[in-house]
Amino acid sequence: MTIDGLTPVQKKMLAVLADGKRHGRERLHKCLSDELGPLSNIRAHLTALRKRLPEGQEIVCEICYRLVQK
Repeated sequence: MTIDGLTPVQKKMLAVLADGKRHGRERLHKCLSDELGPLSNIRAHLTALRKRLPEGQEIVCEICYRLVQK
């Protein structure tokens, strides 16, 4: 998939997400030019990328909970 006007970071993130599989924040964080920054830095890039996606495509964040024994 090619979308004009994306930043290099957004292009890397889109390449990772293009397979349609789940990817953790840590994997997307590796796309940033400053890997020493906080994980929260990916949010701004994903927000901008979501605005550029063609109709019918979406980036979703899936958070799971589970009960475990201590």
